[in-house]
Amino acid sequence: MFKTLFVCVFCTTLFLISGCVSKLQYLELEEKLYISQQQLEQQKRRLDISNKKLLDLEANRKKTIKPC
Repeated sequence: MFKTLFVCVFCTTLFLISGCVSKLQYLELEEKLYISQQQLEQQKRRLDISNKKLLDLEANRKKTIKPC
């Protein structure tokens, strides 16, 4: 009887521990995903700024170059 009880407690403990580990891994992955999303948004903002600068330069170039 004690052996059966010990096996049940042991299996339950393993199950609970594996659930905790899975939850921790899930939280870590969620955090990495959030960081990746933030990095992508930052890169997008940088690209938008670069594109705007290039468009402004092109517009200024067209204004300064007069046809002959």
